[in-house]
Amino acid sequence: MSEILLVDDETAFRNMTALLLKDAGHRVTTASDAQTALQILAQKSFPLMIFDLCLPDKDGLFLLQKVRERHLLSEVLVLTGHGSIDTAVKAMKKGAYDYLVKPINPDNFLVVVEKALEKYRFKYELKRLKNSFKQNIIARSTSMRQILSLMEQVAPTNAPVLITGESGTGKELIAQGIHQASQRRDKPFITVNCAALSNTLLESELFGYVKGAFTGATKEKKGIFEEANQGTVFLDEIGETSPNFQVKLLRVLQQGEVKRVGDAEIRKVNVRIIAATNKDLDKEIIQGNFRKDLYYRLQVIMIHIPPLRERKEDILPLALHFLDKYQKKYQKKLKFHPDTLDFLESYPWPGNVRELENAVERAVIVANGPQINIDDLGLKRTEGKFKKDNSVPSICSLAEVEKRHILNVLSATKGNKRQAARILKIGYNTLWRKLKKYQIDKA
Repeated sequence: MSEILLVDDETAFRNMTALLLKDAGHRVTTASDAQTALQILAQKSFPLMIFDLCLPDKDGLFLLQKVRERHLLSEVLVLTGHGSIDTAVKAMKKGAYDYLVKPINPDNFLVVVEKALEKYRFKYELKRLKNSFKQNIIARSTSMRQILSLMEQVAPTNAPVLITGESGTGKELIAQGIHQASQRRDKPFITVNCAALSNTLLESELFGYVKGAFTGATKEKKGIFEEANQGTVFLDEIGETSPNFQVKLLRVLQQGEVKRVGDAEIRKVNVRIIAATNKDLDKEIIQGNFRKDLYYRLQVIMIHIPPLRERKEDILPLALHFLDKYQKKYQKKLKFHPDTLDFLESYPWPGNVRELENAVERAVIVANGPQINIDDLGLKRTEGKFKKDNSVPSICSLAEVEKRHILNVLSATKGNKRQAARILKIGYNTLWRKLKKYQIDKA
């Protein structure tokens, strides 16, 4: 059932069309002129609007323009007489979904209405996906924005996904985002850490077992693949599994079939598998530790998450996000000292996003004043990152002189970019651009 706004000044046609739409299961609001329609639209939006191009008070193109300004997702069908088809074509160029010539054919009319509503639902779902990703994943850097874009394309499908990246980069968050934006979002999302279980235990947990299958199997148990039917299973650290287990996992991916340990019966399951690893699976395949056929089946879609040190634009937005999160948790009101912000940007973050979150939580807990200082983070300061360079050759480019001078000032300020910018008498953002230009700050 969808809500539809019908605007037409012919009472008999309006009543007949409204009845036709209601019989098809839709809720219909009607108006006889553009002014009334605009008053209604000021209060609510409709997935679909249907209106005549010849209205008594305003031209239909005027109403279409107002609709497109305020209701970006809504679809519009325009009605026209035989003599106004050129105007209807203009309406389509201005954003109308389609036009119908009066008198309408009821069956054809309902088909076009359903197609327009289907397009609206597609646009609405796409917007919801984008909002879901934006709310849960911080993405200021180009690389993370590209990942979000790929997630938007992947989420509505059932394709397996392989997520790679160092520990702490947020692989599970990406997997959750894909699940939450998929058609499976109301079904289970189950995470399994393959590295935390022996292969025997991993198999019994995922596939289940029958009574007496092994010592301790006192009753029949359904496996995670069956528990997550219609949902998603996230297999973290997939590179830690044995080739024998990988054969059985391949069967789940290819045939959607599982066999409980100790059972001959084959059971059908419908699960989406998202796997993750911090290992180089190409090397694991060469060493005989990972099956090539499983690798190719898993990486239908591959998402690689760069380490935090390679996407510095995300550091401060993430830090501020975690600050807001833990201020609420511990009921404090704090902000970062400017020197702390500089330190956060220059720190190499070997533990990636997880290390950053832990550092911010610690800082919120231990900070005594209104500001978070560097020492509150509990991180080791990296000395000598910016080394003074006096070896300027007698003949060199102006850019080289500038680069070396910036290095010397940063060395003198122990890497404090804000202080360096003040000494150089340039804006902080200007200094940041020069650091990127000269590739000075690549820790």
